[in-house]
Amino acid sequence: WYLATGKGKVKVLTGVPGAGKTEVLGVLKTIFEREGYRVIGVALQGRTAEDLERKTGAKSETIHKTVLLHEEGNFVIEPSLIKAVESGRATYKQREFYAGLLQRMQHEIDARTVVLVDEGSMVDTPLLKRLIDTVELSRAQLVLAGDANQLAPVGAGGGFAAISEAVGYAMLTEPVRQRQEWQREQTKHLAQGEVEKAIRAYQESGRLKVEPTLENARSSLIEDWKAYGLKNPQDHVIIAMTNAEASAYNNAVQEVRQMAGEIGGESITVKGNRFYEGDRILFRRAAVDEFVPFRRYGVRNGQFAMIERVDSFGAEISVRLDNGARVTIPVDELPHFRLGYAGTTHFFQGESVSRTFVHVGGSMQDMEQTVVQLTRHRQDVMMYTDMEQAGDDLIKLLSQMERSRQKELAVKVLEAHEVQQSYGVVQ
Repeated sequence: WYLATGKGKVKVLTGVPGAGKTEVLGVLKTIFEREGYRVIGVALQGRTAEDLERKTGAKSETIHKTVLLHEEGNFVIEPSLIKAVESGRATYKQREFYAGLLQRMQHEIDARTVVLVDEGSMVDTPLLKRLIDTVELSRAQLVLAGDANQLAPVGAGGGFAAISEAVGYAMLTEPVRQRQEWQREQTKHLAQGEVEKAIRAYQESGRLKVEPTLENARSSLIEDWKAYGLKNPQDHVIIAMTNAEASAYNNAVQEVRQMAGEIGGESITVKGNRFYEGDRILFRRAAVDEFVPFRRYGVRNGQFAMIERVDSFGAEISVRLDNGARVTIPVDELPHFRLGYAGTTHFFQGESVSRTFVHVGGSMQDMEQTVVQLTRHRQDVMMYTDMEQAGDDLIKLLSQMERSRQKELAVKVLEAHEVQQSYGVVQ
């Protein structure tokens, strides 16, 4: 009830991984709408926003777009323009302008609006501040859902944790994603920072394979993945530590699926990479600030799809998105996609799939990565590493997995420094 009726315009929902935070947002939408509020959803990534809309029914968009549209203002449509459009006398430019204004109005935030934020802990502090400023200026309400124990924002972080500390929070303590009870217990251990307990349990159950070499570890992962992912790659994903590692796995899986006859027929080469009918792909811009006209072709940044048809002469691919929609993409105009069998940990935060195959270890491994890697699955998870990365009795791997890289607000760091100075701890 705190989230629906508690005092304050900003509220926080947190919880262990896989506890159903997004589902709770759906319940809140129903409650707020019964009270006469308009509820909208926002998220950092387009794919997450789409998932939020699908699960809650709240019209959802990226935070960047929502904030930008509101900062630009202009939500009023002149009666004369409405009349011209309805009568069919509007020019092409007038119709385009009218459509743009309608889109803006869908994202209008006022005093009777509740904004639901999914994966709020991944939003960098400057963007989070812009969103809160927008909500405060409109006298709207904001519900932030996230988990500070998972991956931090790529940019400046600590905002979500600081807000949670300042306004309080509601917390979900029971994971529900994992089907097996003993694995739900490991999720609890991970959420509490008891990494070794979880890793040892998975090791004893045969879910951590330590191979002699890096190549052996990769081969072992691919061989195990084939049993489940060959025909259903959508629900059986490979999680890698780096983009280069993910690319290597993507190429290996494509080769395996081609040899098995799961992909083939027509193919097309885009930016030096070959794609076949049946391949799983991921639409992705190269940089955060790069403009890519995804919406023009009916897709969002971060969406997965399967190639159903390749027209190499017309330089087009027809794909079926994971949401079921079918679109045709001219690759010369939208070459922003890659193979989508494997990805980094950052990309899979917030995802829920049947099985995950995780390559662990290395300089980037830390507690936050580990928590996300081992909590995406419903049915099962497997980990793979080599003897050099594992160390004797997993000592090296555990030391990597137990180190935290959570970010803090600069003001928090300065406050701690001043306290230490006052007690003579810092010279």
